[in-house]
Amino acid sequence: MRTLNILLVVGVAALFSPHPTSARDDTITEKSTGKDVTESVLRLISRSNIFPSDNSFLIRLAYVESRFGLNTNTFRTDYYGGIWQVEESVFRSTQSNHTSLTNLITAIESHFNINWHRLTWRDLLKPLHSGLAAALYFSRVPTSIPGTIENQAVHWRAWYRPLGDAAVFIADSEELKNQTRCRGKLDLCVLLDGSASLIESFTKDYTRIGMIVFSNGTSDIFQIDNNLSIEQMAAFARNASYPGQGTQTDVGIFRAISMFNNATSNEGVPKVLTVFTDGGSDRGSNMTGAIQAIRDNSIKSVSIGIGGTLNNTELHLIALNDTESVFYVNDFAALNDFLYTITSVACEIPQRPAINASVSDTLVQDEKRYYAVELPSQGITITLTINSGRTTGYWSRTESVPSSAVHDGVITGSVFISGGNRQAGAASVYVAVQGLENMNNYTIRATQGNTTGAFLFLNINLLAICIKK
Repeated sequence: MRTLNILLVVGVAALFSPHPTSARDDTITEKSTGKDVTESVLRLISRSNIFPSDNSFLIRLAYVESRFGLNTNTFRTDYYGGIWQVEESVFRSTQSNHTSLTNLITAIESHFNINWHRLTWRDLLKPLHSGLAAALYFSRVPTSIPGTIENQAVHWRAWYRPLGDAAVFIADSEELKNQTRCRGKLDLCVLLDGSASLIESFTKDYTRIGMIVFSNGTSDIFQIDNNLSIEQMAAFARNASYPGQGTQTDVGIFRAISMFNNATSNEGVPKVLTVFTDGGSDRGSNMTGAIQAIRDNSIKSVSIGIGGTLNNTELHLIALNDTESVFYVNDFAALNDFLYTITSVACEIPQRPAINASVSDTLVQDEKRYYAVELPSQGITITLTINSGRTTGYWSRTESVPSSAVHDGVITGSVFISGGNRQAGAASVYVAVQGLENMNNYTIRATQGNTTGAFLFLNINLLAICIKK
């Protein structure tokens, strides 16, 4: 009887386990490779706030050096530079007592719990360590990372790969940029001094786009609800004129909120405001009210500072103090090469479907779509139905951009996620769906409680065992 009781307790514990046993973090797994791994590492580095903006240089570097680790010679015999192909001498230089490194190394130990001085070159087989080594090295280089791809190619050859061909760096970086075209579903309002290239980075079938230019007033270039093609919108953006002098960012923000509210409702689709500015707002502006209006209307706000005369406090205010949503560009000439970053950020903003709502969508190969679903105390069941092609899903409680590299579980069919151990406040579950074939159609649905069916079936069997004994 005692043995039976123990077996029953173990069985019940397994049934109520809040997480599947497939949690994964490839950022600290030796020889992990791929774009998901590389982006997850760079996301961790960015969130740490240890290093200044790299102008998308580190992701280009990983692609140029090893195709995100997928080159066959990445892990060649007796070489341990990892995804970023950090030479041993370069790695050793990051462990020096150079004054530019002291505070950074201390911050790495505090944030990542990594004692940098105790690492060996072999430790760079772990993607996170390889990425940190590259970031540390370029922090001690006497010239800052440039904004344009052409200048980054020169920087790479001068400081990292002396025998490298700058033309190869440029070609590979352009190839990487061309792989990123946003099909994420969102309503986007662009508030800026004018950039047609940003408009051309999105796909009209999935993204509704409005544009406003501002100075001491505003001018609507086109509404979120419009029948224009991407090419037509880009042409309007190129020919935009500016409504006077000054910088009244608050006026632009209020106008953008009106544009969102006047657009046809797009239930569950995120509203994204991108604010480009080359200076701070003029005196007398109502930035406090504008920021509160962003919050009140549940808008995701991204700020992009251009040039050297910036108000960093205001940039962070515009982004609602989310450091991952604050970006810097050296000058207007660098805007075009910055689009990889801003496009990726916009595409990773999750849709927020209501509980019990079914959402269907189509993905091309390797494309992802992101969702955030409120997690009630009863838990939720996420069901992923494949209508055509093949897809896979990943979920996480803590990582807002789950992927094959970092997740708490994989979604194939239905998975129940317990509401136990919810953090205070409105907890969410983050979900990513990825297409695996050329064209893939799926339906995703979140239902309250455990509706998988497996729990009830097994529970009845256990109950029957108890009665029999």
